[in-house]
Amino acid sequence: EQIKSCEPSLLVMLDAGSGDLERSRKLRELGFDICCADHHSFKVWNKECVLVNNHMSKNVTNKGLCGTGVTWKCLKRYDELYGYNIANSLISYVAFANVSDSMLLTYQENRAFAKWGFKRIHKNIKPFFDEFIKDDITNESVAWNVTPKGNALIRLGELQDKIDLFYALCGEYDHVDIITRMKSYHAKQNTSKTKLMEDVDIVYNGTCILAKMKTKTALTGLIANNLSSQYLKPILLINQNDDDNIDTCGGSCRSVVPIKKQLLDSGLFEHCDGHEDYAFGVQYKKENEQAIIDYLDT
Repeated sequence: EQIKSCEPSLLVMLDAGSGDLERSRKLRELGFDICCADHHSFKVWNKECVLVNNHMSKNVTNKGLCGTGVTWKCLKRYDELYGYNIANSLISYVAFANVSDSMLLTYQENRAFAKWGFKRIHKNIKPFFDEFIKDDITNESVAWNVTPKGNALIRLGELQDKIDLFYALCGEYDHVDIITRMKSYHAKQNTSKTKLMEDVDIVYNGTCILAKMKTKTALTGLIANNLSSQYLKPILLINQNDDDNIDTCGGSCRSVVPIKKQLLDSGLFEHCDGHEDYAFGVQYKKENEQAIIDYLDT
């Protein structure tokens, strides 16, 4: 509705939109041009926009690049076409995002981003690294000390908190204020996580785990991560829906091994969309639940 109230122009979607065919078609009918830079895989690709996605072509070897990385590729190409040199100064954003989004560092390009990105920390990110990392800047120190604080604000914060964080990462808002809020939300998240872990009901524990949560929360993916680390098995954590009028339920899958293709091949899921293999959203019809448990057993 916000977009529809604007004068039609170029709409840029980052880290999302690869499968948003219906909404993109409506926006195109209203006169918008759409450019989408994304890294999520979908069965039906969005043909209503200029779509840049590292999963679309076999000629792209780095399937593990994050959405920020795909966006950076667009900036790099813009530099080449129009004579600028902006993208190279921003590689620490890609390094930060690759680690934060748990992208595989077995891809050589991702390792290159990490090496050079963390050698030349952008001045807008540096205050966050200085605050939360006391020793060397490594993939591990970023993943354990910086990323969780930002994630907590994004999961639990109000819209204005997220807007302020965005502008702080652009160097246009007081980073001291944002860091204080990040610490506060992180402490609140840890308390909430402990309580929510007690709310998990494990329905099936075999080759994989199917678990349910009565409370619908923005922390579903985080809880699924914790369960996956605890049990060292693929986890399907579902938000329990007892409404008889709604025939589907969904949640998050987190896995220590590639599993998305196997779930899709079962034909029992409405969708398994998101990151390749290890972290993605799932949805299925309630009537298929026992068949899914039987399938997981194989």
